[in-house]
Amino acid sequence: MQRTGSQVPASPHSSWSAPVAQTPQAFTRSRDAPGSQSRLSPPSQARTAPHSRNVWTARIRASPPPPGHPYREGRGASIAGHGTSPPGCAGSASSGPDAALTARTTRTQDGGDGAEDGMDELAIRYQRHLAFDRIGAEGQRRLARGSVLVAGCGALGGAAAVLLVRAGVGAVRLVDSDRVEPSNLPRQILYDEADAAAGVAKAPRAAERLRAANSACRIEAHVVRIDADTIDALLDGIDVVVDGLDNFAARYVVNDACVRRGVPWVYGGVVGATGVTLTVRPRLGPCLRCVFPEAPPEDAVPTCRTHGVVAPAPVTIAALETIETLKLLLGRDDVRPELLSLDLWDGSFRAVRVARAPACPACGDGTARG
Repeated sequence: MQRTGSQVPASPHSSWSAPVAQTPQAFTRSRDAPGSQSRLSPPSQARTAPHSRNVWTARIRASPPPPGHPYREGRGASIAGHGTSPPGCAGSASSGPDAALTARTTRTQDGGDGAEDGMDELAIRYQRHLAFDRIGAEGQRRLARGSVLVAGCGALGGAAAVLLVRAGVGAVRLVDSDRVEPSNLPRQILYDEADAAAGVAKAPRAAERLRAANSACRIEAHVVRIDADTIDALLDGIDVVVDGLDNFAARYVVNDACVRRGVPWVYGGVVGATGVTLTVRPRLGPCLRCVFPEAPPEDAVPTCRTHGVVAPAPVTIAALETIETLKLLLGRDDVRPELLSLDLWDGSFRAVRVARAPACPACGDGTARG
């Protein structure tokens, strides 16, 4: 990967046109007052018993699946408590990450995976995360307590939402005011031909598909446009925001609100076979306006409408956004500091160091350093 301090790549974006259809509801899970930092702290290492079979003991936070679900009625399950979703939320799930279960997972000396009799199936589900030393049992517990706002449910946001829900993030709030169109199908993985023919709203349909992947995740769907009037309610109870938007106006709204409230967010954009992503940590690094102080004129920057987009590009950027989101939820200090630019067609990657701008209208204070 080439690291350079040269010119920042132009950010892909395209136009936005969709009416407000629903007022958002806040998550029921509490959060610190606006302007405060997330309460996440660095995870501890998973403990390993000092014998040949490496029996791990894990306490995983998880939402109880609905009655009759195999994970609820499975072997040795010990789940207590049951969260509720806020009323009036389109397609809200009724479970939440508010119950603890204890499980034992085993790994044999030859590297094979096994399960003791009575091992809970949720521990089986996440055993590859438990085996990954950067997540482990404590990390999985943190993910189950985390809440993420996915801003936009198209190619970027839809792919990121799939990865977050399958990773065991406890609560995901989906926001999109668009409907599915035939031109979405080559790259937007949550929708099918029937959705496009009916022109269904993206957020509720995405929530339906995601619940089928992980019924323990509390998922909200909001058919609403992100703007200055809606952003604060959408950020209530959120730990991290993932960018799946298609225009700078909405991104600036997200950026400014996140900086003001101390909520980290992960920016991403795609056009053609190229993409960019940047992790924004308020007060710890540059924000979007430090890199792009003003939105470029619509006719000055290539967009998906004018230059197209190939399906692997948004999926790849979404994967990079998701990795950074997981790091933030885990409280890790190895969050990527650069603006990462990639071109999948020629296989090139470029990491650009960017600094906080003292005169930034969002985060500048005259003393900021990169």
